[in-house]
Amino acid sequence: MVMSRIILAIDPYKDVEIKELIARLTRVKSYIVGIKLGLPFIVRYGIMGVRSIIEEACDLEHIILDFKLADIAPIMISAIEPFIDVGINEAIAHAFIGLKGGLQELKEYLNKNNIRLILVISMSHPGSIDVIDHSLNELIRVAERVKPYGIVVPATRPRIIRMVREKLLSRGIFVKIYSPGIGAQGAEPGSALRAGADYEIIGRAILFSHKPEEIAMRIAEIHEKLVD
Repeated sequence: MVMSRIILAIDPYKDVEIKELIARLTRVKSYIVGIKLGLPFIVRYGIMGVRSIIEEACDLEHIILDFKLADIAPIMISAIEPFIDVGINEAIAHAFIGLKGGLQELKEYLNKNNIRLILVISMSHPGSIDVIDHSLNELIRVAERVKPYGIVVPATRPRIIRMVREKLLSRGIFVKIYSPGIGAQGAEPGSALRAGADYEIIGRAILFSHKPEEIAMRIAEIHEKLVD
């Protein structure tokens, strides 16, 4: 089996039925290590759609619920609760909400349910440079205190990946770095891994390709050369 670091972002596109998404997932599953399901997926297909996808993906290492949670702890916990028993093992929240009344309680709740916390430190769109990235040092300090399993840093800005990795390592913090922005947003496959990321989050470039298996295999082969 080819060693890959692909997290497949499964987002709805136009009027694709859930059975088509499952079929596409099945075709590329041997080349990925996880899936990520966001709010657009939940809104379109509901919790039964989540169950259907996870039934196909249950043997993958990473089953991520990506609500990018950003609220007070009780609200974030209530958003996660309906999905506790469907098979997710990771959940994404924003780092900027801070600890007390927010991430601290969320992390405790996720720990009790064997779900790993991933924090967004930076985002892949240009607007992140204008606002979020100005607070990178503060967000890194939040990650240092929360000690999440992973953080999200975009492939579109490899300099930020290197900087965040170096700062956390210098403080003895070991986290997995998940990098979106490969393909449709312009970053090349493998570029985030070269900068220090552990996983590349890829959606449209694989999922809605005319030859998803071929694209997934090519990217997995790039990853294999980088992680050997």
